[in-house]
Amino acid sequence: MDPDPPLHETYKALFANTKISSTDDDDRRLVTVEERELPLIDLSRLSLNEAEQKQCKEEIARAGHEWGFFQVINHGISMELLEKLREEQVRVFKQPFRNKFLNFSDGSYRWGTPTATSLRQLSWSEAFHIPMTDISSSSMEPFATKVASLAQKLAEILADKLGHNSTFFQQSCLPSSCYLRLNRYPPCLIPSDIYGLMPHTDSDFLTILNQDQVGGLQLVKDGKWIAVKPNPEALIINIGDFFQAWSNGFYNSVEHCVVTHPTKERFSAAYFLCPSYETVIESCSQPSVYSKFSFREYKQKVQEDVQRYGYKNTHQKVCFQTSSRPKLKASCTETCGTEQEWLLWNEGGNFPIDELLRWVHIALLCVQDDPALRPAVSSAILLLRTNSAARFLHMIYLQPSGLPSSFSGNTCI
Repeated sequence: MDPDPPLHETYKALFANTKISSTDDDDRRLVTVEERELPLIDLSRLSLNEAEQKQCKEEIARAGHEWGFFQVINHGISMELLEKLREEQVRVFKQPFRNKFLNFSDGSYRWGTPTATSLRQLSWSEAFHIPMTDISSSSMEPFATKVASLAQKLAEILADKLGHNSTFFQQSCLPSSCYLRLNRYPPCLIPSDIYGLMPHTDSDFLTILNQDQVGGLQLVKDGKWIAVKPNPEALIINIGDFFQAWSNGFYNSVEHCVVTHPTKERFSAAYFLCPSYETVIESCSQPSVYSKFSFREYKQKVQEDVQRYGYKNTHQKVCFQTSSRPKLKASCTETCGTEQEWLLWNEGGNFPIDELLRWVHIALLCVQDDPALRPAVSSAILLLRTNSAARFLHMIYLQPSGLPSSFSGNTCI
């Protein structure tokens, strides 16, 4: 019996109703993109002298801030263990589709996109969603234990670099709320028109990905889509929405996707560091760009968007922007000040650029409520155009919504 899910048959109406290779400006065409290597960090340096440890941690924080993605080697998970995981993964996916569909608990086996109304909303893939508490396989359990430990270590480093020696992640991200997702992407005859996994940001704190060498992972860097070059020795780490909110926007949850291949199947396994539904996420510094919200509230909003639009309509972080507008308006007015003050902060080096950009971010949010602030914010950003980050802020400021582009796009949970 065929192990592949009946994607062609199930979604034949979408094929009939969708013009292949549409040039609609609202669609992101899957074109050839530049292949690049992610920042590569050797975690063995964490066991060396104090100077090496400090530099390694700084590189981790810098990659989380500038890229939102990075890769690690010497991570403590052996190649032998990863190979056993892959063998088990292939074995499970190669079962007849009927067995996978009928024999696994409700919600653990997923394929396609039930809510898709066009090919651009269809994910050409199948996956097993396995809570950590349900893992009993002798080949998966050792991997799950080690990858969970690695996620906690990286979360601690990222928090520490923000000046927070926090036990928040150990207390909030328990085995009962974290999970593994085993993915398989079957070959697709029209890879230029169908995603393996739609563009999205992850809704967790951290994701750790082990992928094969077929390739297909793409992400947004500096406003452009790039293809990630596979590294057989590395695990890929990416920041999730919750970490971006917790870090008050310092770390970046970056949009990414998987593209299909016309002849090759692709396998990957991802670990998601997630909190419980009742965990309240709030920014670790003030003034906060985000109001407090729980995982339950977040997921509810995602589900509402999926039911209404077939996908996550807007980046969920926009739903939890701080509502404490009066306080922020006062801060914005004080911060915008005069053009001379902005120049002094930037050129004199007396105001950290990251802090400066955060204030501009807040100013952009406040402009929505008080259009009178728009000239001051616009002038301030124009004065900072010699800085690449400021040029980016100027670009996003000109968008009709007045919001950073990281708040737009589709997001899956």
